[in-house]
Amino acid sequence: MRLASEGLVTLEDQRGFSVAPVSREELLDLTAARAEIEGIAIRWSIAQGDDRWEAAVVGAFHRLQKAQKLAPDGHSLQPGWEDRHSDFHSALVSACTNKVLLQVRAALYERADRYRRLSVRYLRAPRDDLGEHQAIYEAVLARDAEQAERLLKEHIHLTSRILLDQSPLDNR
Repeated sequence: MRLASEGLVTLEDQRGFSVAPVSREELLDLTAARAEIEGIAIRWSIAQGDDRWEAAVVGAFHRLQKAQKLAPDGHSLQPGWEDRHSDFHSALVSACTNKVLLQVRAALYERADRYRRLSVRYLRAPRDDLGEHQAIYEAVLARDAEQAERLLKEHIHLTSRILLDQSPLDNR
């Protein structure tokens, strides 16, 4: 029932549960909501973050740098990369003191996971996601909230654009 409330499965009368379909409409809505929520959270983290927060961001980025994103097939994620990716994005916003905002952010991040994984399948040209993460990281450490928010939103939207431009998502 929790997965149904999160939009990951659907309940059909007399048939049980099934995996919810992916769609362009959901991807667009999810991306817009996630970009805005993450933008607010990163701004608030930069405003409220201390040395401990910066150290967490540095550590999470270091671990992300060490991970290989793509599996040998070139179209799926390497085991462990997603955990490091999630840890980095969580560290960026971890100084935000609004617990409700962070819960919403985490739920949107998790809901976007299947689209993120799907985007790798349709990747036609190499993506410099490590460079994207590094630019966000540098803006955060420079305490440039405007730049960090802009870069983070671009990063989130790029994943969606890859999927929208290169996959056969339906319009449900």
